[in-house]
Amino acid sequence: MTLAEFTDVFAILATQLRYVDADEVAIRAYYEALKDCPVEFVRMAAQDLSRDSQYGFPRSDVWADAVKAVTKRRVNAVYERVYARRMAGLPPLCEWCRDTGFEQVGDTNRYRPCACRQQRQQEALGNWPLPELPAAPAEGAKRVDIDKVVKRLAGKKGIE
Repeated sequence: MTLAEFTDVFAILATQLRYVDADEVAIRAYYEALKDCPVEFVRMAAQDLSRDSQYGFPRSDVWADAVKAVTKRRVNAVYERVYARRMAGLPPLCEWCRDTGFEQVGDTNRYRPCACRQQRQQEALGNWPLPELPAAPAEGAKRVDIDKVVKRLAGKKGIE
């Protein structure tokens, strides 16, 4: 993230929360705290903070925590969709790694990170649509009680 990109995000949040004391020193201080974060996640966190600001303009640590929460939420959303596709019996999104994130190197027992990881990252950043979800079950279709499944699997592993 560049200072110019961050300044645009900071200016919008400062305007929304009526932070009138914003100056170049404040912007640079916030930038130093958040510069390692992707600008897309910083922007999403700023949107969340603008909707739910309890104490006025957030401190840099509060903003950083919001970025972490957004990152976790978006990455989980991507992989929940990948998992839902797998559970629905749909073909994997990546034929090389079968959605594990690691592809086999030739005929060896060695693996390397798959190129599809970049695609999943772009989906999490919001630069690409999230993976398509499976269709909803038809009316009257048998539904799985997830609590029963978890208890049954836990019983097989000897976990109470």
